[in-house]
Amino acid sequence: MTDRDNATRGDLSKVYADSRARTDALDEKLGARPATEPSFAVRDQAGGVLVSVTRDDIHHPVIRGLSARADAAEPAARAVREGFSDGAFAIGDEVGHLAFSGDALELRHAHIRRIDGRLAALEAGGGGSGDGWRSAATLAELLHFMSLGQSLSTGYRSTPVLSSAALTGAYRFVGGVRPQEGTTTSANDESDDAANYASLVGLNEVLTPHDGLRGETPCYGLAQMLKQLLADEDGIDLEAGTELLLSAPGQGWSTVQELSSGFRWDRIPRNISNGSARAGDGGKSYALSGIAWTQGENDYLGGTARAAYRQSVIAYLAQVRAAAFAATGVDRPIPMLLAQTATHLDAGRATPTIALAQLDLASEEMIGFATPLYFMAQADDLHITNASSKWLGAYYGLGFKRWLFDGEKPRPLTIESAQAYGSIAIAHLPSAVGGLTLDVTTVPAQPQNGFTVVDSGGANVPVALELISRDRIKFTAAVPLAGCTLRYAWAGSATKGLGNVRDNAGASLIFDPAGINQPMHRWLPICEVPFE
Repeated sequence: MTDRDNATRGDLSKVYADSRARTDALDEKLGARPATEPSFAVRDQAGGVLVSVTRDDIHHPVIRGLSARADAAEPAARAVREGFSDGAFAIGDEVGHLAFSGDALELRHAHIRRIDGRLAALEAGGGGSGDGWRSAATLAELLHFMSLGQSLSTGYRSTPVLSSAALTGAYRFVGGVRPQEGTTTSANDESDDAANYASLVGLNEVLTPHDGLRGETPCYGLAQMLKQLLADEDGIDLEAGTELLLSAPGQGWSTVQELSSGFRWDRIPRNISNGSARAGDGGKSYALSGIAWTQGENDYLGGTARAAYRQSVIAYLAQVRAAAFAATGVDRPIPMLLAQTATHLDAGRATPTIALAQLDLASEEMIGFATPLYFMAQADDLHITNASSKWLGAYYGLGFKRWLFDGEKPRPLTIESAQAYGSIAIAHLPSAVGGLTLDVTTVPAQPQNGFTVVDSGGANVPVALELISRDRIKFTAAVPLAGCTLRYAWAGSATKGLGNVRDNAGASLIFDPAGINQPMHRWLPICEVPFE
């Protein structure tokens, strides 16, 4: 050791000794403190106390205000354990709206979601939210959402109507939530357009006047969910500066290509231009803010290939954007949320090409994933019940709330990786909220809970499965699983693929607690993942 090192060592030893001596002296003073605690105060010129401090308390109006708020909130705060794992908690009101929830591994709150959304965009290489995203988060006063696609988008067979009372802060065209119908006697007779779009009235659902077969569309559920979340999470009243316009100009028995032309397409620019005009009548700004896309059944029947379907939807979305620009003079990206169809088996298709294409589409910048449809209750082989249609709308509303207001693009619950270890394989679903569940109540128990495994030649490989942690599924076979492929919800009933896998997001978010009272769980979509 050098002389310099010795000198440094001596200096440090002296500093340590001096510090220790001061600490010992302070301890001695604290140990000998008087029985009566001293109080310190800052006073104004008149002698009034501005703030006083003791060893244990601070007395100041701000501190008193915080204490009063905590005292007032304490009776309403409650631990919600039903549907949660041990140690989970939530704070909510008596109706069931939850503002904050979490467990040992997660915290769920709107502010956290906004941060997560920004991080996800950065990690995806989007440089934040990206140019498209910044333009999509509109500040307009009248936000127009269209339910587009085939018959499910229009509420076919979703009868009787559930939502007949007008929803405050949300509107439809006077001709109906499907404004092309109006009072006509034919589903495609649109000769009275001027009357159908002449004004806006409070949003409610109505039966088709000519046959009574179309009822509850996803529109009311979308608006109601948005209204619920804006109020509960952000304190935003739809009547105060932000209002909604909903319409469902879709058409049943139509491929994407058919929806892109003719009378089916003509409805779209008509809805946009009239929405903009009606907003202008009231001196309000307008934006086409989102598309809820429920479609795909006829593309199965038409034999549309996976890649072709993806490109057709992308082209359709661009066509809608161009129509909005032509009608309003404002060029903005239009966000689309899609629901994944499950009806490949009804069409006689063993491979769910359209469902897989829809999962592919969720990776596009302006297309997000709302929910798969297989767990919804059926009205017939292809269509869903009135309550399911409203629930579907709630998934769209939840997605648009997260995307447009919280900055988090809705993404599906996905298997991020599936690794084989001999005859054992582990699938990882890290985005599962509140852990995974095998739900055999909402969906009847399926063989292997909806999973199938095939080898490189396409032969079935029987497996046993179990949940081994909050976000992992273990598969065990009699043969090595490397090189095999894991499929989910490819098989099911005679008409649609089915599975039992979901997370527990709905334990802390219930849609319409006083009405259909449905949990907003995230279900695993129809998918295919190779074992690595």
